Amino acid sequence: MKTYTQMKSIQDFNKKALLGALLAAGMVMGSGSAGAATKSGVLTVTAKVAAACTIGNATLDFSAYNPNASTPLDGQVNVAVNCTNGSPFHIFSTTAYSDRKMTHETDTNQVLTYQLFATITDRTNNNSLPVAKGSGDLVGTGTGITQNIPIFGQIGAGQNVIAGTYTGTADLTIDF
Repeated sequence: MKTYTQMKSIQDFNKKALLGALLAAGMVMGSGSAGAATKSGVLTVTAKVAAACTIGNATLDFSAYNPNASTPLDGQVNVAVNCTNGSPFHIFSTTAYSDRKMTHETDTNQVLTYQLFATITDRTNNNSLPVAKGSGDLVGTGTGITQNIPIFGQIGAGQNVIAGTYTGTADLTIDF
């Protein structure tokens, strides 16, 4: 049997061991925050916005042409263009001047010629919409939303053709 002193000594030892274990556990649990540090950095974010444009299809309907009239028949159509905000653009027709014609619905030998213009002034001065980017083309700046760009046309007076419906196409190009 153990003496009182031995028992007291064992009890003191157990208390010290328990206290030591508790302190060690607390150090382990708290060690994550006790020595933690933070640093800051900067994340740079970049993007490139490419210039982009679309050009819609449209129909220039001259309506009724009178071959006996002494004046040309004028027409106008709006073409939908949408370009990136701030992007400059040029519109021109790649259809050669000599190919700007409409043919009769049944008799392809019957042809009505026409011209396209960027402005009414160009029409008055007979400055046709060019077949390449450059002088006389339609110039604008994109807004990021669809813009209706007017294109003017004219069928010359006095073309000796038969009655009927005439159709043709002209290619429009947008350069940006």
